[in-house]
Amino acid sequence: MKKFAAIAAGLLAAVLLLGGCGEDTPEERDSAEVLVGKNPCDIYFATGNDYYDLYAAASWMPGPEITLLSREEIDPETIQVSLDIQTPYTVDVIQQETNRSLSTYEIQEVDGVRQVTMTDAGFFSLYLYQSYAGMDWKALGEAYADYFATMDQYENGEVELDQLKAAGAAYDNKATEYVEDYMGLEVSDLPRFYEYTIQVFISEAEKEETFTSVEVTIGDTVHNVEIGQVVLRPTPEQNLEAFEYLCPVGSPPYWIPTFPYGEGIAQCQYEVFYTEEPLTLTGLDYWENTMSTAEVVDVTVVLADSRDNIGGGNGVEIPWDGTTPIYVEQGKYVTLFFTVQDPRMQEINYHSKLYPVLEFDCQGSRWETACDLVMYRNYNDIWLLYALGLDGMSLESYFNDYYYVMDSVRLSRAENSEANP
Repeated sequence: MKKFAAIAAGLLAAVLLLGGCGEDTPEERDSAEVLVGKNPCDIYFATGNDYYDLYAAASWMPGPEITLLSREEIDPETIQVSLDIQTPYTVDVIQQETNRSLSTYEIQEVDGVRQVTMTDAGFFSLYLYQSYAGMDWKALGEAYADYFATMDQYENGEVELDQLKAAGAAYDNKATEYVEDYMGLEVSDLPRFYEYTIQVFISEAEKEETFTSVEVTIGDTVHNVEIGQVVLRPTPEQNLEAFEYLCPVGSPPYWIPTFPYGEGIAQCQYEVFYTEEPLTLTGLDYWENTMSTAEVVDVTVVLADSRDNIGGGNGVEIPWDGTTPIYVEQGKYVTLFFTVQDPRMQEINYHSKLYPVLEFDCQGSRWETACDLVMYRNYNDIWLLYALGLDGMSLESYFNDYYYVMDSVRLSRAENSEANP
């Protein structure tokens, strides 16, 4: 199966900022001074931007998760969380250990071109430092695109090697701006903040309820944290006997991309099933999900003899319209790959769900089983979240003017390579 990549640009959506933070374009300064924000906030809440219907009994993640960043340390026991719903719920508040580490680099100059090699990866990344220092990401994206356009011209005999080298040098020299300053940082130069995870676990609903916010009380201050919109629904009755014939052996089907960009398309993997008996897949349906804006645009069924043969083009791939019967022999591993489109995937944090219902015939009877298809991004780059939330930085140019351009060029070249082997 072809590896999926997003191909169209998207705007970096606004994130929830509490405490009156604004965006700041810092002046170019040296070393650690670059990391001092002009508009600091004391506290920041990042939500998953949760828009979905929640069938708790069938969900891997039965409730919203909130990341709390604070400049002052807070005793987790003093953080109170409440929801305006009648359905029972519980809350965990966990203080996380923030990884305070820097990447290391080696710089060489070859024929007038600076070559920078990362020798060890840290959690406070170079691109964040460059953003604080005032990197022109649009110029870098243009230099990247120009280099590969020149490479195509060179391969077609339209330009000389010197022109290709000049385009490469222009990109390399721009990409390595502020590297020496970054290398001059010490871990002690990094700002100090505290990180907490607030996880809400909602029980099975007996009736439909809706909530759009979570109330978080810290000391004498009450924060009304907007999380999106979640509709609680009673879980439809499932025929659990179906699992005698279709046994789930996979892990929760999370999709966790790193960056918000592109058209908002991702490939999500349904759980892997093992067929205890021969059966026929007869249909694919979905539970009601009024809040989700996700749309399934393509489904592929993969049949394999072992779990190791599922990916990388191994196994039998069958595009499926959700209605044409597919016969599956006994002893096969069955995986469904969903290509899902959702414009909200462009948001900084993202959490949505779909509930596919797989219908099949086995031993003369019709069965069905449902699964929670989770699509989730909660920022795994905590230092980027710090820059956006507590320092009010804008990273739109990095994502849209450079990262997307770089990814689009790579994808275009890969597609051309496949078309012209």
